[in-house]
Amino acid sequence: QAVAANSLHHHDVNAWRVHLAPAPFEVVWKNLGLTMTAKTGRLYLLWVAFWAMTLFFMIPVTAIQALIEVPKLAKVPVLGAIVTAPVIRQLLEAVVPGMVLKIFLAIVPIILRIMAILSGSTSISEIDFGVVKRFFLFQVVVVFFGTIIAGSFFNQLQQWIKNPTGIITTLGKSIPMTSTFFITYLLINGLGAKSMSFIRLPNFVIFWILSKFAGSPRARQRMWMYQYTSNGTTVVDHTIALLLGLTFSCINPIVCPVALAYFVVNFVGETYNNVYVYRRQYESAGM
Repeated sequence: QAVAANSLHHHDVNAWRVHLAPAPFEVVWKNLGLTMTAKTGRLYLLWVAFWAMTLFFMIPVTAIQALIEVPKLAKVPVLGAIVTAPVIRQLLEAVVPGMVLKIFLAIVPIILRIMAILSGSTSISEIDFGVVKRFFLFQVVVVFFGTIIAGSFFNQLQQWIKNPTGIITTLGKSIPMTSTFFITYLLINGLGAKSMSFIRLPNFVIFWILSKFAGSPRARQRMWMYQYTSNGTTVVDHTIALLLGLTFSCINPIVCPVALAYFVVNFVGETYNNVYVYRRQYESAGM
């Protein structure tokens, strides 16, 4: 099987494609009958929709990141006295921007998974690989570049208008200032959101609701037994954390222990869950 999957069976690679077959329970049967032409057309439409969604998400994320800055909120008459309080100010500067970004990112993997199914993916592993690839691109554009734009472009807009030739110098000075946001983002994502994987609170709530409709104890047990890790989300979170750690390690060395703490927490949590809780949803042969 391995030899057949790696052999060339036709001089036109699009005429006859051979690859390792997924297990029957992993196959998306409704997409199995799609022709190569139909899958190619759907794939092009998927990428167009993906980049349109990326640009759409980038607008509110960058706008909110720019608007929730304390100096701008302090100018609002009603909020001025509130946001300048020490505790509220620290929350707005350290926690709120990362939480807002995390909330926006929560629905993206669901959308990307639906898009992968509509594009003609024929197996669960292919869907997960597609989600990983596109979600990483999405986070690089929206989280990485979007935050840099929100932290430098909007704050230096007047200066750029007065001195357009100094854009490179302005970016060189303002981009390192965004490292503080990425440090708090790693802390929220690693020590906050990822540490909740120990508790698995969303899964517990779903199980508690669905167990009320289970017909037998065995059916209730099946709902709790078959839990799987979401590769489309976890892999991308780790790669974006690695990207942020490598990028800002020379600019702000504090990001190094923060990134290390992120990976230590995830290593402990995911090791426990993958050994004792989660089942393997499919076998991708290390791809």
